Amino acid sequence: MGWHVTYEVEMLERVDWDDDALKNLFNPYDDVRWLYLRDFEKQRIIFSAYTHVDIDTILQILKSLYCVRMKFRKYSDEGIAWTFVE
Repeated sequence: MGWHVTYEVEMLERVDWDDDALKNLFNPYDDVRWLYLRDFEKQRIIFSAYTHVDIDTILQILKSLYCVRMKFRKYSDEGIAWTFVE
C-alpha cells in the first residue's frame, strides 16, 4: 500500500504545452495526474503520483517531450527546496 506524492516542475524555458501528448505518454501510469499553473512567470506543472511512480519517471517523460531545462520540488513536511534536472 502506498500514498500520493505531489511534485511541482518548473520549466526554465518556454514550452508549448501539448496535453494530448502528455495524456498519451502518461497513459500507462493511471495514478499520475497533473495540473498546469499559469499564473507564474515560468511555466509550472503540478503532478500527483502514487508512490510506485517516482519523480525520475515523470521527469524522463517530460524531457522526452520537452527538451528544456527544468527544476522540481516535492511537497512535504520537511520543507520545499528546488532541485535542478540534469
